[in-house]
Amino acid sequence: MRFITLVLGTAVTITAFSMMSTYAATPDRVLPAAVIN
Repeated sequence: MRFITLVLGTAVTITAFSMMSTYAATPDRVLPAAVIN
């Protein structure tokens, strides 16, 4: 159970970091897409 939680936590952290990096790189394109979706 703890292993699954660790894996999910790591995946969420990586996803959040990737989203932040993408947002920082292209804020004008990412923000409208986030609003539409």
